Amino acid sequence: MDPARLLPMAALRDITCPTLWLVGREDPLVPVSAMQEAASLAPGSELAVVDHCGHSTYFERPEVFNHLVLDFIARRVAG
Repeated sequence: MDPARLLPMAALRDITCPTLWLVGREDPLVPVSAMQEAASLAPGSELAVVDHCGHSTYFERPEVFNHLVLDFIARRVAG
């Protein structure tokens, strides 16, 4: 990917839709701290950190991933 085409982190402040940030606690590619920063910039977003999991949360812990995503969606529909 061309670094010149990347958006700055500050652009996350412009997100206007509900956003769930999901990260595995042992993710070697995207550290939890980076996801915490992203979530703190995006208004109304949520961060979920999945224990005993690396980068592929959906594959490594599918039951946890599905529960978190479905709960997030259900709360948006209800609220």
